[in-house]
Amino acid sequence: MTLNRELPIENVDQKSAQFIELTARQVSVHDIGIIHGSAANSSGRRRAGLALRYMSSTSCMNRIMPNASASWEDMRMELVGGKNLHKGNDFSLGEFGVGW
Repeated sequence: MTLNRELPIENVDQKSAQFIELTARQVSVHDIGIIHGSAANSSGRRRAGLALRYMSSTSCMNRIMPNASASWEDMRMELVGGKNLHKGNDFSLGEFGVGW
């Protein structure tokens, strides 16, 4: 749902941009706030992306956000460790260890 989103080039400081070319079996791990992108995959090999979103157990997942590009109303949420410290979190959509 977000692969077609673009940032106008005039909003990017190209002087501080870094070009990183990955080889097969390498990964790029970065924060969601980092502006990133890539050219089309012309290698004939699969390219995959994986998004993991972590938050503090004192935070609350805001499932409905005005002007968001996607709805998180039915997104599963798992408690990875510790104890949930916010009453607003709804874990009813998922159960740890059960396949999606």
